[in-house]
Amino acid sequence: MGKRMALVFIVTSSVLASLSGSGSQIQSGLEAILSTDPQGERLADNSRQNFIGSDSLRERVVTQPKESSSSQKLTVWATAYSSDPSQTDSTPFLTASGTLVREGVAAANFLPMGTKFKIPEMFGGKVFIIEDRMNPRYSNQQIVDIWFENTADAQKFGRKAVTIELL
Repeated sequence: MGKRMALVFIVTSSVLASLSGSGSQIQSGLEAILSTDPQGERLADNSRQNFIGSDSLRERVVTQPKESSSSQKLTVWATAYSSDPSQTDSTPFLTASGTLVREGVAAANFLPMGTKFKIPEMFGGKVFIIEDRMNPRYSNQQIVDIWFENTADAQKFGRKAVTIELL
């Protein structure tokens, strides 16, 4: 039964992705929003990234983030995404680490997979875990993208400068 459900999920995701179009307007708007850091400085173009791996599985090489004066806290941009096919790749419910999306999942390119963090000023003691990646063009930017169950909540969240606590 589990394999059959996985196959149905993959086929459904592929069909939805092919029907959704390119989402280029959303993509260009996101590029404009995310082209500055939390202090308002313009960031460099990061559209050319190196990948390793095979055709079936690619993993981005990620280095440890630079430590701030307090090694456990970082000021970053927080954004939000949902499983809307216009905001994801061809597998909108599957993270880059191979898990299904759920509450507490986040994407970031500057933190290693499995990194746990909190955003106390917004979510109290709730723990998030990096299990997904953003588009390669955001690789050298300190952005955490938090998964929301629906697009309306993700859009309402918007973009905020926050302090995260690494666990």
